[in-house]
Amino acid sequence: MFGFVWWALYCLLAIWLQYFFPGLDFLAPALVVSMQEERWWRSSVWLLLAAVLLQDGMGSLGFGYSLAWYGTLVLAYQLGRRFFDPRSVGLVILLGAFLGWLHFSLTFSLIRLEGMNFSLHHVVWESVAQGVVFPAFWFFIHKSFPERLKEDERTA
Repeated sequence: MFGFVWWALYCLLAIWLQYFFPGLDFLAPALVVSMQEERWWRSSVWLLLAAVLLQDGMGSLGFGYSLAWYGTLVLAYQLGRRFFDPRSVGLVILLGAFLGWLHFSLTFSLIRLEGMNFSLHHVVWESVAQGVVFPAFWFFIHKSFPERLKEDERTA
């Protein structure tokens, strides 16, 4: 129960931050932390479902961006954990760089498909910011995630 409350409060914080910094995803680092805790049915699946619904509801792009975003993030994490320690900072930095590139490619592709006007300069800076924000927020979540909850869930 405590874990649910913690994740719900973080999701509220992430939504609030995305209001002030549109184009950045503050839920992706939470998803990675929940996958690192290896409790798929307790947190990761529910957090993934909530993130997809929230992002598609809040976003201005057509349906499918968040499915591709989070689906690719889960695949990249699963691939990365085969080569790195799942909780390593190196893996998180690589995921951040990958997400910066992914943000640019998905945003550019969907904007072009929908025929929307856009500023390439703005999309590039959003992508760079996403690559920097992801590891920073992962570190914040990883350090503030309740230790008691980490130990209780690993031993359960």
